[in-house]
Amino acid sequence: MMILTRSRRIRRALRTVRTRIPAKNWQVIASFLVRIRADSGWGFWGLMGRLDRSGGKLLPLYKAVVPISDQKNPRGQVCFNLPVCRLYSDRALVGLVAHELAHALRAAEFGSGWYEKMDCRYPAEERIADAIVSRWGLDSHIRRMRHERKMHLTPLLNHREPKIMQLLSRHAPEAVKSARERLKVSRIVGAT
Repeated sequence: MMILTRSRRIRRALRTVRTRIPAKNWQVIASFLVRIRADSGWGFWGLMGRLDRSGGKLLPLYKAVVPISDQKNPRGQVCFNLPVCRLYSDRALVGLVAHELAHALRAAEFGSGWYEKMDCRYPAEERIADAIVSRWGLDSHIRRMRHERKMHLTPLLNHREPKIMQLLSRHAPEAVKSARERLKVSRIVGAT
């Protein structure tokens, strides 16, 4: 598993969580995840292009058009959203990291088609991930994460979202052009 972030806080949170996860669970998580990465800029979520407010998410890897989760050896990646992670305290960030790793443990148990299976059971999977983290002895971190999300992050993001979206829309033409260029290059590389 590769850790592709320079964020000291996320790396420190990963080290803290790693010391609390039982060896057997860690082995499953480490063999399931290909990478842990962090996106440094705000992103969009859904078809309506809303601001992505998630601190982290477990996502499948894609090989060409076929999700790797549909192959015989399904694997995934954890992606942290740095603008949101920066709003959490260190204690809550440990809870977030542990929560995402608990999702990875669950996904590994599901096997092929894990993303779709977990997505259709989203509310239940959130509760199960929190229960796993509690078994790891990090329940106070999860409570802190939930508290900060409800009392601080959500009101703050509700207030800041229009301004953030306005700034992102100014840069959208360059982002779209850049994405088109990357797509064009990947099509050329894929054709050879």
